[in-house]
Amino acid sequence: MQPERGDVARSSDPFKLGTGRQRPWLIVNNETHPFDGEQYIAVAISTKAYDDSLALSADVWETGGALGHRTSPHGLYTLHEVRISSPGKAA
Repeated sequence: MQPERGDVARSSDPFKLGTGRQRPWLIVNNETHPFDGEQYIAVAISTKAYDDSLALSADVWETGGALGHRTSPHGLYTLHEVRISSPGKAA
């Protein structure tokens, strides 16, 4: 299943070292992205609160959830399809 805008996907975390380098990411690009289906622009989801981060409350989740998590606009990243696992949906 290919992720779409608004999906939350797990992928490797370029900001961490060592084992357990997975992180949830919010997909923000759409089908007009030149590499849609192969690469996805995403923002990091974190438990840390930063001035510009947005809280993800329980009511934004269509399935699953991550209470206490926030999107982190400083954590913009390009995910490659082959590294994405466990896509979910945020409304």
